Amino acid sequence: MDTFYAFLLALIVFYVLMEWRLGKARRESERRYVDLEAKTRWLYKMLDELRTAPPKPAETPVAEATTDVETSTEPQAGPVAVPQRLTFAEQAA
Repeated sequence: MDTFYAFLLALIVFYVLMEWRLGKARRESERRYVDLEAKTRWLYKMLDELRTAPPKPAETPVAEATTDVETSTEPQAGPVAVPQRLTFAEQAA
């Protein structure tokens, strides 16, 4: 009978450990999902700002402006800093 109780206890401990590990993985997955969603919202916001911004005239030096070469009139987007993490601070392990 002692073997049965030892097996039952081991099974309970195993179950508790698995629930703890799965809960930890679930929380990490949810955190990453929220972070990805925040980055996606930020990217859509930046895209909307770029679409609604008035086109900037292309700056050309005077020497190039006098030549007969056609220049592009498309707006030139400046470098935009992409945030590494928008929602959560780094957690110490």
